[in-house]
Amino acid sequence: MNWITRIAALLVFMLLIGCAGQSALDTDLVWPIPPDKPRIQLVDIYSDNSSVGQSKFNNFISSVTGEGRTRLIKPFGVSVDSNGRVYVTDTGVGHVLVFDSAKKEIQTIGKRRRGKLNLPLGIVVVGDTVFVTDGYQKKVFGYNIFTGKLILAIGKSQEFGNPSNLAYSSKNNSLYISDSKNHVIRVYDATTGKFKFEFGEPGDQEGQFNRPSGIAIQGDKVYIIDQMNFRVQIFSLTGDFYKMFGEPGSGAGYLFRPKGIGVTKEGFIFVTDAEFHNFQIFDEDGNVYLFIGQLGNEPGEFSLPAGLCIDLNNNIYVVDQLNSRVQKFKFLNAD
Repeated sequence: MNWITRIAALLVFMLLIGCAGQSALDTDLVWPIPPDKPRIQLVDIYSDNSSVGQSKFNNFISSVTGEGRTRLIKPFGVSVDSNGRVYVTDTGVGHVLVFDSAKKEIQTIGKRRRGKLNLPLGIVVVGDTVFVTDGYQKKVFGYNIFTGKLILAIGKSQEFGNPSNLAYSSKNNSLYISDSKNHVIRVYDATTGKFKFEFGEPGDQEGQFNRPSGIAIQGDKVYIIDQMNFRVQIFSLTGDFYKMFGEPGSGAGYLFRPKGIGVTKEGFIFVTDAEFHNFQIFDEDGNVYLFIGQLGNEPGEFSLPAGLCIDLNNNIYVVDQLNSRVQKFKFLNAD
């Protein structure tokens, strides 16, 4: 882009800013819609530098000059640390983007030669460490969240078929890693990286999997997306089967392309579905509580939603993959 074109684009953008009204997020979006009592509220969207407090003008200048702009391309997984920083794996750029609103900046993890990521997928923050699965290298890497330095690598040759997602339990200091190619869940010590045990096998019966993907832990239970069996399975921390729900279909309460999963402290189960372009809320018996979203690119809409996580304050972060963003919702109440 030559300088004349850049200046012209800048003038057009300044004109548009002058004519623009309030952003879509200035108006509260809630579900269900009034007069029903709201349960879910959209509160933020993460996509580029403007998401962490940089002005739209400065963000546009960066995009015109090609300097300083950082944005999501094809996000996949999401996690949050205790300071509210949002960590997003991006298969489009091949590393992790960290949205830090306090510092008004986006940091990166996994770009250095040692511990360089290729196909980052699942992600979970554990204290001062962020763990990331790499589907190309077939490993799990642990990085210091402040320095970005590699501190741990899990996965010997052929140990994983495809480590797609992972979750952490503070009760036994363990990482639970879904291996979608080998149809098992492998469990490791989060400090040493030492293998503990695994559970699951190929199949469609209780305790069996067909491409397990999203995984979440709440209390003593492990919640796993059994993707090609179109269901959610629930296990104890030791891998004992507890219960399951879900079946393929095209309406509310059914699952067709389930991807991400998260569970609130009250026990509500949130599941993204890439076929329906939404996320649904279930109880442990599979009763559907609410569904949010449809195909589109407006706030509250999705195009291939993927990873999902829930923080301690019942904020829900949903990866909106083909819209190149993460949408943040608030679970208002569970009454």
